[in-house]
Amino acid sequence: MKRNDFRIPVIHQLEQGLSPQSETKDYYFLDYGGDFLEQQSADGNGVVVYVCDTGIDVNHKDFEGVNFDFERSKSFVPNENEYIDQNFHGTFCTGIIVAQKNGVGVVGIAKNSEIIAHKVLSSGGFGSYTWITNSAKAILEDARIRTGKRFVINYSLGGGSGFAELERVFEELAALPNVIIVAAAGNSGRNTTDIDFPARYKSTIAVGAVDRNKNIASFSSAGLSGDVCGAGVQVLSTSLQNSYARASGTSFSTPQVTAIVAAVWSKFKQLSSKQIIDCLYKTVKDLGEEGLDRDYFLGVVETKAFFERAKALSEGEDEGGDKENIIKANIQLEVEGKYYEF
Repeated sequence: MKRNDFRIPVIHQLEQGLSPQSETKDYYFLDYGGDFLEQQSADGNGVVVYVCDTGIDVNHKDFEGVNFDFERSKSFVPNENEYIDQNFHGTFCTGIIVAQKNGVGVVGIAKNSEIIAHKVLSSGGFGSYTWITNSAKAILEDARIRTGKRFVINYSLGGGSGFAELERVFEELAALPNVIIVAAAGNSGRNTTDIDFPARYKSTIAVGAVDRNKNIASFSSAGLSGDVCGAGVQVLSTSLQNSYARASGTSFSTPQVTAIVAAVWSKFKQLSSKQIIDCLYKTVKDLGEEGLDRDYFLGVVETKAFFERAKALSEGEDEGGDKENIIKANIQLEVEGKYYEF
């Protein structure tokens, strides 16, 4: 088995070693309802977020007070026995989700969620199907045991081909009412035939990237298997050794969507995974061509509308399940799209 079945998607515009002079709410927070979620006390409480990546620098100053589950955190990478990040990538993704509001650094969107680190990528940013599949099996076991918890799994990684066993495990995970999988579409640009795996699997929310003006990022992989877009250009987050970085990629729009999903779900835990995903898809801002398109997919996440629809559904004001309002494109696209499962 090759070591590079999966990898960190190529990172664009990386600037390391930053030290914000004061606590910063980056645009991925401000422009996507971070303050609104705080006002609603939607902070991820009771939701478990698995960060399947290069590990996490759990000692970062912006993670002081984070609800890390050290017992369940582990490495699946041979010869890298600890889940501590030696790359930066997993730490960066984690900051977008849970960086604490503490007067320094940055602010995450789902600050009170429980974080579990699964190292499935080496310090060099490469991984194998075996490592990721073994991790997914462990998550499946956890979700089946802790049925009272809600689980969101973040995969900011990708590869050019699928793997049958991993797809099967993902399908089992997605069939559970308490699990949502979020994965990066990839950074291969506008001329791709389709997005990366595992985001291409029907069991995931596949995430592309837009800039602060909500223009599609030039690097964001195109294809009809994508689902939503989030902020992924020049994002500021945590890095190694108490530092910060700015970077661009679908790797970083993905944890933003993960965090928004975790935050909203934490307020409406009575909703199933499929109901939450349905609310997300029906409230995106449809940019580009009408309906599903190769660039923006269904559209850009609209946090407040997503929250309000989930609230209405939880209060019995919206029956949900009406996929006709998700897509206004032709029926052929509707049949081929992943949202057809709803």
